[in-house]
Amino acid sequence: MEQIGTIISGQHPQTISAPPRSLVTGTWQQHLSVRQRSDADAFLQTFPTLDRVYRFFAPSMWAYALQHQSECLSYPCITLRMIDGLYGTDGAAQAIVKTQLVGVYQLSTARDQYNDNAAVMAAGLFVSKYGYECTLYAMMLYFGNYLTEYKSSFAQYDVQDVLQQFGKKFLPWWRSRRERDRGDAAGSVRQSPPGVPVGDEAKRIYLRRCVREGTDIRQGGLYRMGCVSDADIVVAEREVKEGII
Repeated sequence: MEQIGTIISGQHPQTISAPPRSLVTGTWQQHLSVRQRSDADAFLQTFPTLDRVYRFFAPSMWAYALQHQSECLSYPCITLRMIDGLYGTDGAAQAIVKTQLVGVYQLSTARDQYNDNAAVMAAGLFVSKYGYECTLYAMMLYFGNYLTEYKSSFAQYDVQDVLQQFGKKFLPWWRSRRERDRGDAAGSVRQSPPGVPVGDEAKRIYLRRCVREGTDIRQGGLYRMGCVSDADIVVAEREVKEGII
């Protein structure tokens, strides 16, 4: 397994991205559900390298994630504990979470309170405790909202409070929203009139229309959030050439 640097001194870790592993062979994915494997396949199409994951799931993208909260709740994604298995690395999730902690610190005014070793340890604890449930999108929503929605400590920068509030305040909200949205989605499918396209077919129709109109799909939110992949675009372009409406 190719190693990756996990102790970083700045916001952006230095990494060496290994080629993505196959989801068909190997032992790391044996504990995954069918849905998790499907999500991992879809996620890998949009983020084929770990460097691309680092660039998108960074504090600089918090505002974008908060503006697209519904997409974060519904689009295919992987959990923090799946990252190393998917990309053949070691410690990548811890490095990513640390960039989030550094981002929170940089927005605070407590310049003399930051402790790099504490941030490294806190990132490791976060992944160990929440990594099986916390997706990368959930991580972005939590850390992007922490200072305005979840911070409860009187301290200006309290790593312990960051860890505690995720489990106490964010996770209950995250779980309830996912269940509600899944129920709404299932209801929409059941109530759709006959002949009205839904799900993957609706997405294919939308992509074909974008291709015909010359829309740059890769600049849109659906592509950036992982709902539309490069493979989807290639299929749509081929279908348009074949005259499929």
